[in-house]
Amino acid sequence: YVALISHDLRNQLTSLMGHAQLLFRTLAKKGLATEAASAESILVSSTRMNSMIQELVESAHLESGQPELNREPVDLFEMVSDIAGRVGTAEDAARIRLERQNHVPLVAVDIERFERVITNLLTNALKYSSPDAAVLARISSDDGRAIVSVQDQGIGIPTQDLPYLFQRFFRAKTGKKADGLGLGLYITRLLVEAHQGHVWVESEVGKGSTFYVALPFFQNSS
Repeated sequence: YVALISHDLRNQLTSLMGHAQLLFRTLAKKGLATEAASAESILVSSTRMNSMIQELVESAHLESGQPELNREPVDLFEMVSDIAGRVGTAEDAARIRLERQNHVPLVAVDIERFERVITNLLTNALKYSSPDAAVLARISSDDGRAIVSVQDQGIGIPTQDLPYLFQRFFRAKTGKKADGLGLGLYITRLLVEAHQGHVWVESEVGKGSTFYVALPFFQNSS
């Protein structure tokens, strides 16, 4: 049901986004800054709506059963490094620091699906930190698992909210206006668990948060 409805909704949004983009470019070329800003606002809002619909579809698909994953062995450091260079604006990418603590064997992931996990964590870290604060992405290994951690210097998450953070539609009471449906971390958890992994968070209000993803090593790696 969700897939059928979302298909029709996204068709309309695709048309809206295309016309808004054309309108924005045309107005900007003519020097009509105020009008161009209005067209850009339409484009931004419709893009956000499209993302929310995609999240609904993805969550429904993941809830329906074990998703089919097209796994292949990857180097997590290289993968995270590549994604970090494409997240948000050039200024956002420049705020991300990468560390590899030790030798980390390969892991087997569905690249498209796991990119969404890393993108969600990096985007949230950038969003909930001040514009000049660095975000640290660290790759390490421990107890037969590869671990990706994303640490921000943001506002932190109240202790009472931590047990519910990865539940569907939940949004922490951070005092910051929340966008979306509250499905980002829920989908992140489902995708990590589909890879036989584990995700968790450590946070302190006023000092920031660190999200962790642990995955088993690829069987043939060393």
